Amino acid sequence: MGFSVTARKSSSEKIPVIIVVAGPEDFLVNEKLEELVRQHVSEESRAFDYTEFRSNDVDARTFWNALITMPFMAARRVVVLHVQGEPREDLQKALSQYAAQPAKTTLLIMVQVTDGAAAIKSSANVEVIPCNLLKRTSERAQWAREYAKRFGKELSAEAAEYLVTTSQTRLADLAAKLDHAILYVGDASGITGQDLLKVAGVSTEYLPWDLEDAILKRHPKEILKIVRSMKEGGEELLRIMAYQRGWLLQLWQVASVVKRTGHGKSDQEGQDSKEGQISTILGRKSWKSRDFEAAGAAIGLTRLRQAVVDLVDLEARLKTGRADWPGYYEWLWRLSQPR
Repeated sequence: MGFSVTARKSSSEKIPVIIVVAGPEDFLVNEKLEELVRQHVSEESRAFDYTEFRSNDVDARTFWNALITMPFMAARRVVVLHVQGEPREDLQKALSQYAAQPAKTTLLIMVQVTDGAAAIKSSANVEVIPCNLLKRTSERAQWAREYAKRFGKELSAEAAEYLVTTSQTRLADLAAKLDHAILYVGDASGITGQDLLKVAGVSTEYLPWDLEDAILKRHPKEILKIVRSMKEGGEELLRIMAYQRGWLLQLWQVASVVKRTGHGKSDQEGQDSKEGQISTILGRKSWKSRDFEAAGAAIGLTRLRQAVVDLVDLEARLKTGRADWPGYYEWLWRLSQPR
């Protein structure tokens, strides 16, 4: 879908005169567009040397005239074209002709939110900037920390993980929540998990990773106290379960590695292999590896597998209104009991 053109390579022109920003992550697409516009267009020249079109609204003649018009105040004009769906034939033809021999005094930025490939391939005249979805939790957590840094805030690693596991996968949702947190903390230099809870309207002294530690150490009374505090503080059950699903899968994976490589195996090569695999699974939580190993061995693979299945089922029933806190309490009780 979209435009299909071929840009002719030029040995003399090294600076791209066409930039394509495309991909399925609309927040990154718009963010990159804003960055490029700030980089190439000053506030003083914006009224004279900047034009923005949408492919569904502009006719081929108007678009072509904008591309070949000489800049008035800046070194180059900037023309932005938002590509929307399948283009009309006349606009397709105009762009194809222009891409074959673009004006060196114009920078054309094509923007397209699409699941398919970019409209134009990279060449001497063309730079393609992909804006792909950040599918991994670790990637979105890293993006969240970098986003907070732009505003002079340090987002703790645990807070970042909690944020991404309890939010939608689209970055716009993360950015909106971070914007609220940044306003909430004011002049403070960092954003903690407690800050995120307060922004969400939750008032409890415990954090989701406190519950994680209590389950790893299999302390039923502590587990119950923490969950009651979170419930009374206004924490949503779905958010708790979303966070727990991630680390429970990690616990299951660690237990599988331990069983496959041998718990406490004396062979150094086997021990190094096991520790390397567990470190890869836990990532920044590698310092908790002993707790994960012990909990995995105590609960057992069979119960862990069933716990994962039951949690996913409970989450599905909760979303359809067929489950509530009592079912979650029962799930926790089964998980924390000794074999």
